[in-house]
Amino acid sequence: MRLVVTDSGLGGLSVCADLLKAPTGPTAKNTELLYVNAAPNPQHSYNSMQSLAEKQEVFQTFLGRLADSYQPDHIFVACHTLSALLSEIKLPKLPIQGMLELTRKAVLEEAKEFGYSRLLILATPTTISSGVYDRLLPDTQSIACPGLADMISSDLTGTRIIENIRLFLSGANPPLSPGKVIVVLGCTHYGWRENLFLEALDDIGIEPSLINPNKIAAQQLVKQWSLDDAIRFVGAYSTPMEERKTIMHLLEDVGAFPLITALNQEEVFSFFKK
Repeated sequence: MRLVVTDSGLGGLSVCADLLKAPTGPTAKNTELLYVNAAPNPQHSYNSMQSLAEKQEVFQTFLGRLADSYQPDHIFVACHTLSALLSEIKLPKLPIQGMLELTRKAVLEEAKEFGYSRLLILATPTTISSGVYDRLLPDTQSIACPGLADMISSDLTGTRIIENIRLFLSGANPPLSPGKVIVVLGCTHYGWRENLFLEALDDIGIEPSLINPNKIAAQQLVKQWSLDDAIRFVGAYSTPMEERKTIMHLLEDVGAFPLITALNQEEVFSFFKK
């Protein structure tokens, strides 16, 4: 059996790290884990593409070649931006899940249990503009954080990251008011720096009920899949050194050493070659 986890970049490795730590379900199937970077190249990510049509075409091509070349039994799209495209493109004939439904469900359950009516979505401009989380709660506010995902992949100390989180929060329109709020980290990269988001929110008096969908995704996947020793990393290009160094540091912090080994042995495959 082969489980593929994919993302535009390396944010989805956070889901894999949580998957390694989660207790396996009693009916889980033993499987190989294949992490696949869905980005065409370091300078041309989905968030930098100019049109929705281009994003759809590129991701549809990627999924088709991924399915044909690696024959997965299940694909999990660990990316909110790419998950928003799934309903708009032709998909391979195999089970494919994304981040949207599990995130929506978590928000509604949290609101019902604790009586929250305020929701703050922090995500990439592409995810925010797609409107996938609009109107989930009566008082829903979204803040786009351009460039933050790439910064998380390159800022080893976190200094620039928290400065930019504070900048995005301060620029909210309308301004954020203190109090209890459900806060969704709507990009898998953000899960790496959950502590910095909590610090920045606390600075402005926000009492967050923080939803990190990465952890929820891992909890769901581990019910179905039990990872064996075979973990592989594949992408259309070799991971740039600065990004590799930062992600390896983050993986080491959470003890995800099998993922470090896989990244060190990364395979390059031409998903986008015409």
